[in-house]
Amino acid sequence: MTAIPLHKPVFDDARDGVRRRILDYARARCIGLGQPPARAMARGRFADHPGADRPTLMGTVDFAYAFHVTGLLDELSNPDDRRRWIELVLSFQGEDGWFRARDRQTHGVEHATAYALGALQILAGSRTRADGLAVAPLTDLRGQLAPQPSARQAPFAVGLLDRIHFWRGSHRVGGIAAIVGAVRDLRLDSARLLGLDDPDAWLRGWAGNVLARVSPADGMWHEAPAALQMAFDAAYRLRHDPGHARIGGAAHLYWIISRLGIPYPHPRPLIDAVAPRVGPGGLCERHPYCLDFDAAFLLARAADHLDAADPAAERARRTLERSRRAVLAWLEERAPERWPAGSHFLPGALAAVAEADRALPPADARGWTDAFETVWWL
Repeated sequence: MTAIPLHKPVFDDARDGVRRRILDYARARCIGLGQPPARAMARGRFADHPGADRPTLMGTVDFAYAFHVTGLLDELSNPDDRRRWIELVLSFQGEDGWFRARDRQTHGVEHATAYALGALQILAGSRTRADGLAVAPLTDLRGQLAPQPSARQAPFAVGLLDRIHFWRGSHRVGGIAAIVGAVRDLRLDSARLLGLDDPDAWLRGWAGNVLARVSPADGMWHEAPAALQMAFDAAYRLRHDPGHARIGGAAHLYWIISRLGIPYPHPRPLIDAVAPRVGPGGLCERHPYCLDFDAAFLLARAADHLDAADPAAERARRTLERSRRAVLAWLEERAPERWPAGSHFLPGALAAVAEADRALPPADARGWTDAFETVWWL
């Protein structure tokens, strides 16, 4: 299929200004513990909120992603620094194999583990050897995995609440698959860590299972009984848009489907469902965060399956341009002290810009790094 056409340049001078603000934001969350600030930053010693007395998993991983997307990682750290950063990430793995965030957003173990492994993929890149990466067996997860998932055999159990609140549940459904993919790509021993002799076959079975349940009406997943879902949505609407929750739930599965190179089954209905949920100002909610990336990812990747002249592809392009401008404007117009206190908003906001730039300009004009060329999870 042909790429989305570029109607006008989308690059501007925002990148350097945003990078400077990111560094200021990072310094306020850097935990030196006697190290010079520059060295502590280069080795990933960050908390996810200011005022902490020690680094946190979410802080150190958030800034690995943020620096990677913006091209700051190689500028700030050398291979030895990144080896120390890897050691810090690994220190958050528990005896049962799960990484735990223990952050104020209470991210679950599936999300935290997939996200930590993504940071290891970033940090163990071409300039840092990944050989001998000391990831311990994921013993608790090993006992949950079906050895041969398929369209009829679920890869693991998913509870009723996770089916109703599928944005939450998709952290498990997609996160576990991302863990398997990251273990494979890091060339770790999947049999020892996960009890899987053939992670490729397991991932294909996972994909067959989830794609057997995707709705042709909107390209998303509706896992709960209709009456329960309607009751939940009515209550959920007091805080959030249930349509946004469906976008977040779908994106977590399409991340894996895209990494596996599997075509999207219903790209036009997916674009039609996602585009109206991006606000007229370009943001999904009050400030940019992972939801903006989720929407951008679904729009851009679905449009990749369509001809450039398809009206749905054109709608996706217009929405991506609006979203990109809004995210960059929000970051540029506010001092870092006015950004959200929790750093986890930042990788999603930056990834939304990177996704728009992946889809819109010529490939040789990209100014931001697409994290999903490397990772399975954000």
